[in-house]
Amino acid sequence: MNAMLRTSVLVVFTVIAIPGKAETQCIRQGDEEIILFDDARKYCPTQIGPVDPKLGWKFAFSDDRPGCWRADDYFVYVALEAKPSSLLLPGDIEPLSACKKFNDKRDDALLEFMLEVCANFDFDDKLASEYGHKALAMAERYGDGDPRLLQSIDCLAARTANLAEAEKLVERSIAIQQRYGPTDYVAMVSNLGAIGRIRMNQRRFDEAETFYLEAITLGRQHLGDDHLEVVVSTVALGKMYFDLGKFQQAEEQLLLALAGAIKHKGAHWVMARRFAVASARIMADVYKKQNKPVEEARYREIARRHWEELRSRESEDFIDQSTFSDPA
Repeated sequence: MNAMLRTSVLVVFTVIAIPGKAETQCIRQGDEEIILFDDARKYCPTQIGPVDPKLGWKFAFSDDRPGCWRADDYFVYVALEAKPSSLLLPGDIEPLSACKKFNDKRDDALLEFMLEVCANFDFDDKLASEYGHKALAMAERYGDGDPRLLQSIDCLAARTANLAEAEKLVERSIAIQQRYGPTDYVAMVSNLGAIGRIRMNQRRFDEAETFYLEAITLGRQHLGDDHLEVVVSTVALGKMYFDLGKFQQAEEQLLLALAGAIKHKGAHWVMARRFAVASARIMADVYKKQNKPVEEARYREIARRHWEELRSRESEDFIDQSTFSDPA
């Protein structure tokens, strides 16, 4: 699944210097340069070996190898993948700018790791946002035309808790897409939907409606009504209408979302079926609010049928199971 699509879906269901924190530093061991991040960790990559979290380990990176490090009054302890642990001196720690032996392979591996952390919803938003900022700082040097920059912008926009920052990031992403990829309709629909979600969170519902409708219209025209990006925005708009008590509009959008999700037969079948379940469940709630028990029961049953179909199919699960509860 491409990064843009993964970001959109998960959000709905919720110069080499790396500025990040000023404490990001490096240490040299012979010809090897090791980046020392200031992010305290409760875990360390399993391939490093057992690391006691009570000792205050932080993340380290050397070439394409992840690791951990910590320091006390006497030593700097560094543990890297596939290498014995090292003891160095606190006085050996230098500013990041002092380590200059970077190469494209190392940079790419580090950026990829940061983006993986940013995009992994098993990590809390604070850590993901921290790494998203670091990834964006690295990717800036590649220029607006490089896909790594756009990927970093989109990932951080999805994970930052700062709505104003998210809005600026999405607007920048749209500007880049319009300049370098005006026919990338998946990205355009995703960005419009993202702004809609931001406006909704800001309780600027009229503006949110405008962006959602623009995303849906553009998506249906160029991607088809069963494309997952179209379904995502349609479900989101329907849910917003429901929350606002606009049941007729909610019903219209949710029926379209349900039909599109059921029609989807592509690689994201599992995810589409989950949105079918969600659409049917919200539809049932719409009819419950309107005191229409027959219609409510019908859509509860539709939700249950798709849920059972989903559970019986062996497929890779792209969304955490906790996102949806059994529709009973």
